[in-house]
Amino acid sequence: PDPAPADTNAVQYFAPSGGLARYGLSPYADLRWRVDQVHDRPGATGDLGLGRATFRGGLVLEPSGDAAVRVRAEAGARGTFGSDSNTDPWAAVLNETADTLGVDRLSIRVASRSGALQIAIGKQRSPLRLTEMIWDDDLRPVGIAAIGRRDRSATTARLGLAWFTRSRLD
Repeated sequence: PDPAPADTNAVQYFAPSGGLARYGLSPYADLRWRVDQVHDRPGATGDLGLGRATFRGGLVLEPSGDAAVRVRAEAGARGTFGSDSNTDPWAAVLNETADTLGVDRLSIRVASRSGALQIAIGKQRSPLRLTEMIWDDDLRPVGIAAIGRRDRSATTARLGLAWFTRSRLD
């Protein structure tokens, strides 16, 4: 059977190559810098400003082979640095705390050779596309997910089931 098509929602940071690729390892990393400004708020005396930098980096282990199942393990960290504090007017609407370092991904995924069936467990990039919002790719829920895919000529049917722990953003 043909291998599964690439996950179009996933960001490919680096193609596996060189010495690490021999061992099925590939690094990933990115740095995002975001700045938000709110001027002339109704009923407020001052403007709001927020600057945020987020760094992610880690390692993916995906041994190559001709086995009936494919295994992928990911481990990575995330650091967020910014200008907010608990007394900042932005604090009530922020979904992450500045000046923190934590686990970005720590998961394992097992998939059939064709990719039609997948099971993933751990802290992972959300395997389910929940909305069209740009920050969906930033979600890293902890839990277990199972995804089934059936390709039919010009269409693809997918069924996804997941159980994730609730975060502080209930």
